[in-house]
Amino acid sequence: MSTRRNEEDDGRISLASAMSGILVLLIDEREARIKDEKAAVRIEVLLARAGMSTDEIAEVTGRSRDAVRMAVSRARARGKVPEAS
Repeated sequence: MSTRRNEEDDGRISLASAMSGILVLLIDEREARIKDEKAAVRIEVLLARAGMSTDEIAEVTGRSRDAVRMAVSRARARGKVPEAS
């Protein structure tokens, strides 16, 4: 039996699932607050600064991997995000 199945059996979710859910809610709230602010840092850039991968950012934001990659690439070119190590 898989770990995921065991978590479902006892009503618990994984820490990663809970954190992803919380992150999605925070992203939604932030996007609603800053939608008219032109100078606001894009969420993709903030998450990349925090060390998330392109795939992880795409998953939690609901944006395509290519859109995330382009946003992060542009931010790196402007020195807003350090190069991946």
